[in-house]
Amino acid sequence: ETEMGFADVPVEGRANDLVVDGVSGKLYWIASDTDKTIYSIRCADFDGQNQQNLVIGSENESLFNLTVDSNNGKIYWMSSDQDTHLENIWSADLNGQNQQTLFIGNEDEELSDLVIDSNNGKIYWTSYDWDEEIGSIRCADFDGQNQQTLVTKGDEVEELSELVVDSNNGKMYWIEYDWFMDSDTIWCADLNGQNQQVLVEGNISDGLFSLVVDNASDKIYWLKYEYETGLFVGLRTPTDKTNKRFSQGMVFSYYYGILSWTVLVEKFFGRHPKI
Repeated sequence: ETEMGFADVPVEGRANDLVVDGVSGKLYWIASDTDKTIYSIRCADFDGQNQQNLVIGSENESLFNLTVDSNNGKIYWMSSDQDTHLENIWSADLNGQNQQTLFIGNEDEELSDLVIDSNNGKIYWTSYDWDEEIGSIRCADFDGQNQQTLVTKGDEVEELSELVVDSNNGKMYWIEYDWFMDSDTIWCADLNGQNQQVLVEGNISDGLFSLVVDNASDKIYWLKYEYETGLFVGLRTPTDKTNKRFSQGMVFSYYYGILSWTVLVEKFFGRHPKI
């Protein structure tokens, strides 16, 4: 334990998609070897003890977007086959047993956000079809049945992302990344996709990221990145803005009323500063 009250949890290989589950008292994360050829889903106690593999992916199959629904005893994740380029949605029990494929994408479809709605027994996700040039928000039951397309955007809209589901108020929120117009917008709609409306219109030189909804105070939060200056406004001033890429995450604690964020720096590979 450090002077600030933090403790290191040693893990093997690379670790991503950390989920802290207070119900089961477990940490869950996606691990990969150094070459990123074998991915697995692991769990451990809060102190890092009793680490174990729950799911081991096939060779050249990447796992991402891990989500834990401990109330219903399930974990959910997405996979991408690096050879066939097919991306799927999976579920399993908290111990990794009873693995089930819930959704199978086509070779032109890229999956992104995965959100669990425990109140209504639904999973939501976003996807983009590179052949049809269509971005979508979809949902299905926990077992993958009754799949529906709720929102469809085409032509100039490059991606629907940062999906947030507020089941208590019957709303969902997302950010649309428009590469053609070079602008981003924050949208909301009913959970069935009806009554879509724009909440925030970004400037042509700004990027909007890491959407968080606080329904208790009727607020939404997001990060804004200025492409011209290379700055996250009001968050951090990087010392080197050349050939850099920024990724970020933001978390709101409803219990403590605390908003926190992280900013990471890596090499630039595309327009949007995301990993």
